[in-house]
Amino acid sequence: MGTIKKLLKGYLLSVVLFMILTIGAALLLKFTALPESTNEICLIVAMSASCLFLGLFVGNLFGKRGILYGLFFSAILMFIIFFLTLLSFSAQFTWDILNWKYAIPILFGAIGGITGANLKH
Repeated sequence: MGTIKKLLKGYLLSVVLFMILTIGAALLLKFTALPESTNEICLIVAMSASCLFLGLFVGNLFGKRGILYGLFFSAILMFIIFFLTLLSFSAQFTWDILNWKYAIPILFGAIGGITGANLKH
């Protein structure tokens, strides 16, 4: 039961990190001269950072097969973020919203899983 509790804690911290980075990017775009076309890049960076953190957390938690755990749990985090976004904006799910660019955060999760598995407990 302790592992599930720690895993939920990691997800909660990752979602909070994503929200903080997204709000920071929104403020940066609002109050600076950055063009709005950089919005998607900012979201990819925020997702990559939160997936990297989750990968580190999960890799350190399980200690073995960090790349697999990082990929798997980062993909779940991405679906949670998509689900929360769809709920927030009352949008319908279409396959068009899944873009190849969203594989970048999942790869960062795998890198975090490898790194987390190699950290000393």
